[in-house]
Amino acid sequence: MIWTFRFFTGVVPSLLFLWLLWGFLGRFTPDPATRRLALVAYALGSMAMTYSVLFISHQLSAVCIGTAYVLAVWAIEDGKPDRWLAGAGFAAGCALLVDYQAAFAGVPLAVYLGVRLLRGGEGRRVRGFVVASLAALPPVVVLLGYHAAAFGGPFKTGYDASTTFAYHHQQGFLGMDTLRWDAFVGSTVAPDNGLITFCPVLLLAIAGWVLLVQAGGGRRRIGRISRREALWQLGITLSVVAIYLLFISSINFWRGGWQIGPRYITAMLPFALVPVTIALEAMASRWWLRGVAVGLVGVGVVVYALSCVVFPHFPDRFPDPLY
Repeated sequence: MIWTFRFFTGVVPSLLFLWLLWGFLGRFTPDPATRRLALVAYALGSMAMTYSVLFISHQLSAVCIGTAYVLAVWAIEDGKPDRWLAGAGFAAGCALLVDYQAAFAGVPLAVYLGVRLLRGGEGRRVRGFVVASLAALPPVVVLLGYHAAAFGGPFKTGYDASTTFAYHHQQGFLGMDTLRWDAFVGSTVAPDNGLITFCPVLLLAIAGWVLLVQAGGGRRRIGRISRREALWQLGITLSVVAIYLLFISSINFWRGGWQIGPRYITAMLPFALVPVTIALEAMASRWWLRGVAVGLVGVGVVVYALSCVVFPHFPDRFPDPLY
């Protein structure tokens, strides 16, 4: 049964999501080789690899909120029919159903939909926003029903029922009480659990955001996106990454036990992949920059693919488990 759950809640959704990403990343780069490199970085060289083969909710929630993001952009920017917005809303609701932390990525996405759909007051756009909102409700209703059945009330969560970790969850808001420098460093660059340490290609997101700023100002062309979309992509992806970094830096149980990277922010990765892909496209024109890009991707593949073959956890008692 565990194998069955791992396969159908991790492997299969992740593979389908890669197919969706292949089409989505085409709007940022026409080069198939760059898209393949970006997908390898995500699928084999990040936490998506680890949590796509384990029966843990992180990657499934990333697939759900990432799917909502992709469908929303296609619906808004490419003029797809309202059923695409319904799909985006339903996927966003499923992300919350699967993992509470996915709600953080849903906020910038909701702002994007709200502003783009409601700012003109046109009938079709208002209808699209209503459709997306209504489609998000069924998974949320299921979640509230589960809370009532399992924990005694629709707004009582598993955190309320926790005994082993109740002390941590009761501090602040669901464990978020204050920003911690050690949590930020420990989750980003520390040798035992650093996001960048294990997946250094994510550093290229910074360059990607700079390129999006240039595209928004008309000084550069990125794929087939407009200047307006470049600014929206900048806002969505940068805000999602910032929110999750603030989140992981503020919860008192940020280390999260045995893991390979800060697993609580796995849902952030599909959004970070967009500026990474844009940077990879810019680096493809020079062979030595291309070599740097492939090397950064390769580090992540060695860390995550090899660890999944051996044992997909790093115990938290070792200061340098990769070594």
